[in-house]
Amino acid sequence: MCKEAYDMFKQYGILHYDAFKLNNSDVPMEGFANIASIVSANIDEEVWIESIYYKDRQHMNEVMAKMEKDEKAGQMMKQSMDLLPPGAKFIVGDFERLSV
Repeated sequence: MCKEAYDMFKQYGILHYDAFKLNNSDVPMEGFANIASIVSANIDEEVWIESIYYKDRQHMNEVMAKMEKDEKAGQMMKQSMDLLPPGAKFIVGDFERLSV
């Protein structure tokens, strides 16, 4: 499913796409919490992070407008939503790259 999403996003012009699955729930450092506990994931649930890169907000809006018109994109979104446990939601955010 991630491969299909990547192909679709790429077709509509994203710069880059990464998908990650959390491997474990161990956090070896004191004072740090595992992301699975922050998002309330049960032991039998998976935590995934997708990172999609755009030129800027305008570029993201253009890509999303194209995808909203694509029936297959809508079907994929529904399929993704059906994988979530009852009451769960996707968590999204808009990040800005920092110069370090």
